[in-house]
Amino acid sequence: MPNNNYVRRKTDESPMPVSRHLREKDFRDNRLWTYDAGEDVVYTYVNGKRYTAKEFDKKFPVYKPAHFYVCPENPDKTKSYLL
Repeated sequence: MPNNNYVRRKTDESPMPVSRHLREKDFRDNRLWTYDAGEDVVYTYVNGKRYTAKEFDKKFPVYKPAHFYVCPENPDKTKSYLL
């Protein structure tokens, strides 16, 4: 039997997969990226460690929700063409 008296805390993971996507995309896009012409790479620093763009994408992948525009539980299918 589910607990209907549960109050969601700020520390709880958001049940919305889009919010996770936006949070991880923000972490990737809003950083200081530096171009090194000698090595011809773009890199950034995370906690004092240097990552190239490829290494960064492997270490911190951006979650891509399966249903970005339409919730699969939503009975309204009028915008299903956006999938």
